[in-house]
Amino acid sequence: TNFIKPILDELKIDTTHIAMIGDRLNQDIQLAYETGMLSIYISAAAHEDNNGVDIPFDLEIRTLEELVGLLS
Repeated sequence: TNFIKPILDELKIDTTHIAMIGDRLNQDIQLAYETGMLSIYISAAAHEDNNGVDIPFDLEIRTLEELVGLLS
């Protein structure tokens, strides 16, 4: 999270207007959670580093095609 906040602050972008889409709970989704972004977890692929990680996410999809449906 240390790297993203200064960038967003400089660009004057509120994190509540951004969505983080990712398949790593302890990286992508944690960053979204800690900064207040909408988190969209792609659960299509199993990653060992996701085992035992309990980080909440806002939405879950299995494919990017599902994302198109959410955005329309």
